[in-house]
Amino acid sequence: MSQHDHPAPTAPPNAAAWLGQAGLYRTRFEAVRNFEQSIAPVSTDELFNLASKQVLTQLSEGRQSARPSNAETNSLEQEGHA
Repeated sequence: MSQHDHPAPTAPPNAAAWLGQAGLYRTRFEAVRNFEQSIAPVSTDELFNLASKQVLTQLSEGRQSARPSNAETNSLEQEGHA
């Protein structure tokens, strides 16, 4: 039996994206073209949850980098700027 005798794997009807080791892809073809070895379909709900977590992570990282560290606060207090 040749490779052409096997039907191509079909995407689940609810696949909104494809998750590979290097990240998300819009289509299965893009993932394969990027040499992904293992890809998994991602539903719309899963995609929304992943995006929400990413936004929350970026927001919390932004708040932390906007705050001065304790060393910076102490040096400002010693200089009389606080």
